[in-house]
Amino acid sequence: MIGMPREHGAWATAIGCWACGWAVAGRWAWEPLLLPVAAVLLLQAAACLRGSLRTRHENELPSRPGWLRFAAFTTAAAATGLAALHDAPLPWIAGLALPGLAYGAVIVAGKERAPAARGLGLAAFAGIGPAAYGTAAGQFGLEAALVWASLSAYFALVAALLVARLRASMPVLWGARLAAPAAAAGALAAASGGHAHWLLAAAFAMLALRAWAERARVPYGDPVRAGKTELVFSSAAVALILAGLAM
Repeated sequence: MIGMPREHGAWATAIGCWACGWAVAGRWAWEPLLLPVAAVLLLQAAACLRGSLRTRHENELPSRPGWLRFAAFTTAAAATGLAALHDAPLPWIAGLALPGLAYGAVIVAGKERAPAARGLGLAAFAGIGPAAYGTAAGQFGLEAALVWASLSAYFALVAALLVARLRASMPVLWGARLAAPAAAAGALAAASGGHAHWLLAAAFAMLALRAWAERARVPYGDPVRAGKTELVFSSAAVALILAGLAM
């Protein structure tokens, strides 16, 4: 399917954020189960629209089944997402939905591999975390915002570190070197205010150490191996974020 992310990192981000948000809530609910279903339906709706528009652009007869699939997937995605977020305040629904809708538009345009599009996709996948927390806990507030901020900041920094390594980009690397300690300091501030445990800062401190140890003078030759390495580190970091927010 066109709309499904091909990179393992995208799936790892989405699944990790979803599991982390739900686990931080520490409560069983049926609504979080609908979130990945809604996300997949939205991606498939975008893929169907992209295929239908491509067929029309090539001066072929419009594919009526393609448009019907688009309508069906769109309706199902909206119904499933709203069912999951039925207790969420409207600003939260808008904030969580907009990145996903914007990323769907990127897929329709065929620009999902552009750097800005990857960042938008990251924002959409990271939003699954606070959505899972809020739907499980039955409330959207400071805790959900902390889940959102922590996961978004971590995976954005991981993406920057990967770009620096694969493209030997020192400006991007320096950005990660400066931002990771700042994120760790923010996590410590949240811990000192009683909103989190210091283990939250440990996830960003580990990332900061890796950023400062990285040299990025020569492009890394194996992106698959680099991605698998990040999966290991990200799994450990998500566990620390979970512990830091749940304790």
